[in-house]
Amino acid sequence: MTRENTMRATRRTKAADGTKVQRAPIRREDILEEASKLFAAKGYNGTNLKEVADRLGCTRQALYYHFVNKDEIVQELVQSAFDSMTEVLAPLITPALPPLERLAQMLHEYARMCLTRQAVFSVYYNRRHTGSEESFEAINSRERSDVDAMSKVIEQWQKDNGKEGDFPPRTMVLFLIGVCNSTLAWYRPDGRDDVDTIVNYVVRFALQGMTGEPYPSAGQGQADAQAPVSAAGAANDAGTVSAPAVAAEAVPATEPAHASGPRR
Repeated sequence: MTRENTMRATRRTKAADGTKVQRAPIRREDILEEASKLFAAKGYNGTNLKEVADRLGCTRQALYYHFVNKDEIVQELVQSAFDSMTEVLAPLITPALPPLERLAQMLHEYARMCLTRQAVFSVYYNRRHTGSEESFEAINSRERSDVDAMSKVIEQWQKDNGKEGDFPPRTMVLFLIGVCNSTLAWYRPDGRDDVDTIVNYVVRFALQGMTGEPYPSAGQGQADAQAPVSAAGAANDAGTVSAPAVAAEAVPATEPAHASGPRR
């Protein structure tokens, strides 16, 4: 961005008496933060750049010095999320821990990322189904790398436990990620269970399904793990709120959530 553009991409600031004061520059981070809040409240289709500009106290033209359109904002938000994910997953690829423990930590971090950045991931998966394939290719490529890394961990677990050929590791990874992504449709921050509880349910459910054996939750012993995961408990108050209604609160009804996960 040129010096002239930097000076012009500013917010309108007024004193309490209505007189103009020195303008503060619009930061890229400010745009991303306000857009993320609007996406969470109204979904991608229900949000426009004028609303983002109004929240920042600037003109819509000022935003164009940073982002050409909403897709570019979504791409940067999701890219940031996957950067954080890759940073966390990288140490888990090395065989310092048994494969199942590494996989559990990978799923834990992925599920936690989905829930703590629910609006961003919901918009991303919706746009990937309805928007331009090319616009998200870099992010899709990053996803495929994460899937490959998790596939290698499952492959090692199969070898260690004499289960080669039971199922393709990549297919199982896509299933496990799909379980994590399903939380995007129904999780509510104001629901009965907090993020850590939901993540714990998801990881236990996913790994028990893969191994056919009870998997202990954080802080549990093997005996405690014999108790089945409660579908009602894992559904974040789904027993009192129907699944479609929960999905409508998490992502506006005009923008249904697609939680299919990475493309094969």
